[in-house]
Amino acid sequence: MIDLATYSPTPLEGLVALALILAIYNDLSSRKIPNRLTFPLWGIGVVWHLLAGLLGTGEWWFGLLGLAVTLPLHFGLFAIGLDRGGDAKLMAGVGACLGWWIGVEATLWGILLMLPVSLLYATFAGKLPNVGRTLLWFLKQPYYRFMRLEPGEPPPQTYIPKAPIIAIAVLTARFTTFAEAWFFDTPP
Repeated sequence: MIDLATYSPTPLEGLVALALILAIYNDLSSRKIPNRLTFPLWGIGVVWHLLAGLLGTGEWWFGLLGLAVTLPLHFGLFAIGLDRGGDAKLMAGVGACLGWWIGVEATLWGILLMLPVSLLYATFAGKLPNVGRTLLWFLKQPYYRFMRLEPGEPPPQTYIPKAPIIAIAVLTARFTTFAEAWFFDTPP
């Protein structure tokens, strides 16, 4: 665990924190996380670590590996409907900047946080009955397929802004040593 009393963030961590704040603002106000916010994180993370490798202060491949691990992981989550495009691209940028294990651990934290946060959001937004109808519709699908019945139209989707969940997940991953202890003998 990081000692918060002596912790001093790097400029790259500060940039990721700023990007997460902007992503939260955009996601809550327009329901989108824009490419102009996510794609620069990819490049900045990769170039930062390439330069660190050239200067001998880090590994040149660190940002590339972070992007190479988190991008397909979140593309898969996008393909099955757990992420939207901006969510996936934001997490790929986090992986490029902070490392593949932070990206993987933040993904796990995000998945764990999504259900309780979604239920709270739906409750306060008055959309909990729609969540119930959607869940019921989803659970009936195997029966309808087996009986060769037409399932009908699904209920309207309830959009849950995921950027705040991503930010909490990234902070949790950054300030805990779960992934580092699991993937490495000592934290990097």
